[in-house]
Amino acid sequence: MALTDFPNQDFEQPEPHDDPAQPGSVRDRLVPPFPGNPLWGWLGPILVALFGAFLRLDRLGNPKAIVFDETYYAKDALSLINFGVERVAIQDADKMLLAGNSAIWKQCGPNQISECASYVVH
Repeated sequence: MALTDFPNQDFEQPEPHDDPAQPGSVRDRLVPPFPGNPLWGWLGPILVALFGAFLRLDRLGNPKAIVFDETYYAKDALSLINFGVERVAIQDADKMLLAGNSAIWKQCGPNQISECASYVVH
């Protein structure tokens, strides 16, 4: 005889309640119905997201200032395009690059390669 076979044991099952104050299932308790109009359950978050997108994307093409990453990585990318390696830029290269001048690289001879190479380690 298995441990789960109890022919003489009385299994008392609770009576199901149709009381609306006590929802029966776990889903009914964890996901209550939306109060009010369900349309606002969709429109409210969508309107908030659209307002946030407007605040984020408005005047994105007209920045007030240049941020550090925008010049730091742009110089490395331009160096990789022109030379295939990252090179050291001269002093005030950010201002020259923003003015449209791309001759911002330190000039080195063949025996001074280590002074011109930019070793970026992140």
